[in-house]
Amino acid sequence: MEHAKKKRGENWSSEEKNILRQLIAESAKILEDKSTKTNINMLKTREWKNVANKLNEIAGKNRSVEEIKLAWKRMKLAAKANLSLHRIEQSKTGGGNKPPSPSPEDLEVMAIAPHDFVVDVCDCDSDAVMTNTTTAIVEDPDTGHSSIEPIVVIISDENVESSIEEKQGIIIS
Repeated sequence: MEHAKKKRGENWSSEEKNILRQLIAESAKILEDKSTKTNINMLKTREWKNVANKLNEIAGKNRSVEEIKLAWKRMKLAAKANLSLHRIEQSKTGGGNKPPSPSPEDLEVMAIAPHDFVVDVCDCDSDAVMTNTTTAIVEDPDTGHSSIEPIVVIISDENVESSIEEKQGIIIS
């Protein structure tokens, strides 16, 4: 029995990816819900169809729900990889140039699905770089449209060792 080769899909343009991120941000509460209850799954299925219809209408393409889900999954995986690489480069010693910051697209993906970007941090690890991501709704004064903008807060204390020693009552001369 002969199997027909699956036709390769068209590449996603950066404009399509931006539209997809915006549409998913609007529906993130439903689409990124980790619950597996039947009612929630039905809502997710309906919402993915709505996102597909809106994307196809705006972009003028004919993307299936499965293609859209896969594109979103790949965006999250790419953002995780980029943010992980940034954290690794940031914690290296030996001087040198500052590592490049994560892209705005990666930060936007992180803001939409922050539970997928949780970093395990141990309180005993003094050189850990802790980050917290939140979002802010920003209104464009020219168009009046609102958008969700990611805000990443990096929490670091350069004097961790000295503050620990002070708490323990150790005086270093």
